[in-house]
Amino acid sequence: MSAVIAVAFAGRDVLSAEQEFNSLAQRLSDQLEQKLLASDSVLDSYATLSQLDGQHNSLQERQFVRQVVRRYPHIAYLQRIEHVTQADLPQFRQRFTLQAFARSGRELTSALPNKTDYFPLVFLEPASPQLSWLASTLPATR
Repeated sequence: MSAVIAVAFAGRDVLSAEQEFNSLAQRLSDQLEQKLLASDSVLDSYATLSQLDGQHNSLQERQFVRQVVRRYPHIAYLQRIEHVTQADLPQFRQRFTLQAFARSGRELTSALPNKTDYFPLVFLEPASPQLSWLASTLPATR
């Protein structure tokens, strides 16, 4: 009789543990879903900010990104890559060379391979001194 009672209590304990585990798994799943939705929203707002008016206010963009990185520690950094056609390359190089020269005191002089499309990395925050490849062109696989 006591063995039957012990088995009944053990069965009830197993059922209780299983229900608690399922409840915890559901809460974790809900929290993860909320975090992903918030991240999507933040990344969409950054994409919108970076595309407004075609003019990039570097200070405003950096302030926004620093706030995002502080508030959402799982977002390590944000970057912007632009699509530049061969026809737009002279204007892009002039605009970016002036900005880079103002920041570092040296001009960008690297030659680019002759392609129809370029995809330069033009913004990365939080910035790091090791990142000397800013404005380098990512390879296009077309």
